[in-house]
Parts: sequence; structure tokens; C-alpha cells
Amino acid sequence: MAVGLKMLQARCLNRLKVWKLSALVMDQQERDNWKQIMEALEASGDTESAFYRRAKAISEGEPDPMAEMEMPS
Repeated sequence: MAVGLKMLQARCLNRLKVWKLSALVMDQQERDNWKQIMEALEASGDTESAFYRRAKAISEGEPDPMAEMEMPS
């Protein structure tokens, strides 16, 4: 049980680091661009792709899902 809790804590801490990193790296212009991409994908009905999920997360102020994959552990 303690191992599972430690893993969960480490995962939450890593997500927080990713969120802080992506918030620092992305400026408003870039977030606006991602919002336009999200809206265009919604208009075309493409809401199942990883690209759409990334655009949605970024435009809503969430961490960039790709940053987690690129961040060293």
C-alpha cells in the first residue's frame, strides 16, 4: 500500500512540474494558436485524435500532454 501511495505522489509531483514548465514556456500567442487549432478540429469533427487532445488541453490552460512524454524523469 505504501509503495502505491509513493508512486501516486511521485506521479502528481511530476504532473505539477510539467504544468509549471509548460506554463512558463508557452506564451499567450501560442495558446491562442492552439485554441484556433482546437476550434478548427472541432468544426471538422476530428475530436478523437491526439492532436485535438493536445490542442484542447493547452487552450484550456492544462499541461501540454506532449511535455510529459518529453520530460526527463
